[in-house]
Parts: sequence; C-alpha cells; structure tokens
Amino acid sequence: MSAVHGRDVVLSPKLNAFVDELVASGSYADAGEVIHAGLLALKGRCSSDEMTRRISIALDQLDAGEGITGEPEDVLGGILDEVRSRRGV
Repeated sequence: MSAVHGRDVVLSPKLNAFVDELVASGSYADAGEVIHAGLLALKGRCSSDEMTRRISIALDQLDAGEGITGEPEDVLGGILDEVRSRRGV
C-alpha cells in the first residue's frame, strides 16, 4: 500500500478557479483529485515525450544507414529476445 504524503501547493488565481470549476462540475470530488489527475496526465506526457525522442533518434540512425536489415519477423524477434534478456525474463 502506498503512503500518502501531504503537500501544500500554491496555484495562480486562474488555475485555482479552474480547479474549482472541475470540482463544481462534479467531475472530481475535491481539489486533491484534480491535482492527482493533472499529475498523472503530466507523467503520461513525459513518457510520450521520451518515446518521441527515442523514435527521432531511431529515424536519424535509419537515415544514416545504421538500420537492421532482414525479415521483419526475424528482426523483431531478435529485438524482443534482447529486451527479455536485459529484463531477466
């Protein structure tokens, strides 16, 4: 079970009003739920940004001729095997 830690957060008047609107709409029970949902969305965006960065690097490598050649099933199978071995699966 995760521990819950209290934290004081200062919001601009505009953001505070937005939180109040979301709670008043019934979408969220309280301000804490709004902040929690916002942080989860931000975490997802950060993960998406990292994926975009990695894809960009991979495309640059392909453009530079550093790609892997072969049958798609063989190439993907080799990649999956490597990932599994790194994860100890």
